[in-house]
Amino acid sequence: MDNVPALPAAQTSKTGAASSTPLLMLAVLGFVQLLLLAGFTFLYVNFPAGYDVAYGLNHSAASIFRGAVEFPSLVVPADSFRRAALLTVLGLWLCYFGGLLLAQRVQQGTLRRWGVVTVVAASGAFNLALALAMPPVLSVDVYHYALHGRMASLYGLNPYLVSGNAVPADSFWSISPYRAITTEYGPTWTLLAAAVTRLAAGDVSGTVMGFKLLAASANVVNGLLVMALARQITGRYGLVALLLYAWNPIILLETAGSGHNEAVMLMLALLGLWLVVKERLLAGAVFVALSAGVKYATILLAPLVVAYLLAHGSSRREGWKRAGLFIGAVAAVLFVLALPFAGSGSSLGKVLLPLADSSNVMPNPLWTALDAALQGVGSTLPFGWRSDTWLFLLLALALGLATVGLAWAAAVRRWPWSRLVFIWAVLTFCLY
Repeated sequence: MDNVPALPAAQTSKTGAASSTPLLMLAVLGFVQLLLLAGFTFLYVNFPAGYDVAYGLNHSAASIFRGAVEFPSLVVPADSFRRAALLTVLGLWLCYFGGLLLAQRVQQGTLRRWGVVTVVAASGAFNLALALAMPPVLSVDVYHYALHGRMASLYGLNPYLVSGNAVPADSFWSISPYRAITTEYGPTWTLLAAAVTRLAAGDVSGTVMGFKLLAASANVVNGLLVMALARQITGRYGLVALLLYAWNPIILLETAGSGHNEAVMLMLALLGLWLVVKERLLAGAVFVALSAGVKYATILLAPLVVAYLLAHGSSRREGWKRAGLFIGAVAAVLFVLALPFAGSGSSLGKVLLPLADSSNVMPNPLWTALDAALQGVGSTLPFGWRSDTWLFLLLALALGLATVGLAWAAAVRRWPWSRLVFIWAVLTFCLY
């Protein structure tokens, strides 16, 4: 026994210390990112008078929120503000990419479970801080949600039938720039918005905070769902995938910070996809339909699901059968969701296809170019339909053809899943 060297124990100690170093560094980066988010909030509640950016700022947000949160006041010259904002955003992205590199190392070590705890805890802190402390200075969309939600919950009006101008005395009417249009969101979101506004009653800051807390909660769940999907599909641990979503500065600032409803849409879609991967097809279809009922952009995921079912079916016939069942279930759930808002002058088409009206959307460059070309044709358009109607139909046809192509590539050519996802990402970027 006297001949047994003590070196292995020392080596084990060093190895344990080395394996914990990336985890500790990851925790430090999370804390630094939280401080930077606080600095971003502090800056943007004190942006200089008259200051604006290309995409616009919500100039009323800080004054509205000061009734609920006491922000320190600071007069910052425009040039100094611009430099400080640039450095803060750069710091956020450096923390994010540094976190991804560290997560890769932690994922390969023995402390990867603690890595998940660290990333999720930091994500919860980010989202809670932004939801409670940051006014929606980057967007006015939350006022739009609130106005149409209050129309349904407090006034008994159908936001698919009448615009926000029907309630000029409402406290959100004067601060919502979209009051002249009907809602462009699906029935799931209209019901959720009605619930949030009902709970908040007439309190403006409380209503806005309600939407932000909803987005923040969805964000935390989304990170866990992304990790679960990554584990299921790739067989890896999923820590990098978790951080890829949960610490992303744009996602944090635009959802928990600004209250955008994409976080809720994505939560329902991810849950639906996870259920599909777990072979619970009908339950997955229900949640995908609920997601599409928030924003119809979720429909763009349907071709990927079809391709997945074809690629993983026991036979081609079985794959097509399951794909048809999935699409039929999604359509049926959307139909049921739309029923409460149909009637009294509002058709099912108006509820299910609000984006067919170009006045309700901000088109991308492809939409703009095609719309201009169609308008140039003028009165010679077939059936006398407007250019935006034809535009919607043409893009729907392009989406359908792309779906058939993707299904063929999955079922017949057996293309790798990564290639299908990349191709579909490029197509939807151009079409949406």
